[in-house]
Amino acid sequence: MLKKLCYVIVITLGFVLNASGRVVLITGASGDIGLGIAKHFINKGDTVICQYFSNKQELGKLQQASPAQVHLIQADFSQPETIQAFWAEVLKCGDHIDIVINSAGVEQEELSLSDTQRILNINYLSQRVVCDHAIEHFIEQNKKGIIINLSSRAAYRGLPKGCLCRF
Repeated sequence: MLKKLCYVIVITLGFVLNASGRVVLITGASGDIGLGIAKHFINKGDTVICQYFSNKQELGKLQQASPAQVHLIQADFSQPETIQAFWAEVLKCGDHIDIVINSAGVEQEELSLSDTQRILNINYLSQRVVCDHAIEHFIEQNKKGIIINLSSRAAYRGLPKGCLCRF
């Protein structure tokens, strides 16, 4: 099911964003969806800046295959104050960003208030702060940009991990 979802997202992005030579920032690039999106843009000839938290293995392979095209930045989005430093690293990868795709997210059962805060920081607040930086960047560059935020329906329903949805 997840592979089908990744395929649908990549196909949709292909229709909407069918060009090449852009600089694309992808948060959560080491996850299944983020990795699929990164591969799509790399195959289109774009430069891709990939944020990851801890799972660097597959992204490292992409970077080895296309070192000039793939930049990796480790950042922990559970701590919102780290996003300023993350954005500074993003801007070191090139003079501009054309597309920002927020796909960072975490799925875990909420066992405590700190678990809930971590989930909110990663799944919502990090997207908000990255969007703020991107919009400011687009204004400073006096150019248009694209921001795409991906999320799970579970974010709206507050479902615990493993809960089956029936519609």
